[in-house]
Amino acid sequence: EALILEIICSNEFPKHRSELARKLDVSEMSISRAIKEMNSNEITSYNNVEDIGDFTKKIIRNAKQIFAGPIMKKIYVKRDSIQKDLWRELSVSGESALSEETMLMRPRVDVFGIMNRKWKVLSTDIEEVPHEDLGVCQVELWRYQLPKISNRVHPIALYIMFMKEEDERIEKEMEILVERNLS
Repeated sequence: EALILEIICSNEFPKHRSELARKLDVSEMSISRAIKEMNSNEITSYNNVEDIGDFTKKIIRNAKQIFAGPIMKKIYVKRDSIQKDLWRELSVSGESALSEETMLMRPRVDVFGIMNRKWKVLSTDIEEVPHEDLGVCQVELWRYQLPKISNRVHPIALYIMFMKEEDERIEKEMEILVERNLS
C-alpha cells in the first residue's frame, strides 16, 4: 500500500529503490519485494503502463480492492502535552486536511497524522484522553509514512483514507478532490 501510494502521490514511477526506501522508511529489500508483488497483480502492475496518469486512474478506480486503509488507530491527546520534536513530525491529516482542500467545515478538534513507528519513539509523556474536548487534538497513527505536500497529507492519500467513509458530505467532497487531482 505504501509503495503504491508513494508512486501515485509523487506522480512518477520508481527509478531508484534506495530513494524509495528512504522516503518510506523501509529497507531496500522491502521495496524490491513490494515492486515484485505489485507487478504480479494485474490491478497494481505498472509494467505495461506508460503514463503515470493512467496508472493513477486505474489505482483510484480499484482502490477499495487494493487498500485496507492507512490508519491503525485514532487517539485524542492534550495539545499542551505534545513536545516540540513531536510537533515537527505531525502532519495535518483527516478531516482537518480535507477541510483545507475542500469546502468541508473544519472539525471541532484539529486532526494530525504520524507514522505509528515514529509516534512510539516520540510520544513519551503524552497525555491521552478518552474523547474530544477543549485543548485536545486527534492523532491518527498511520501504518506507513504519510505521503504529504508541505505539512499536510497528500490529497490522493486523503481519498484512500476516506474511501470507505459513509458520511455523505465527505463522500461528495472526496469526489471533487479526486477529479481536481486527476485532471
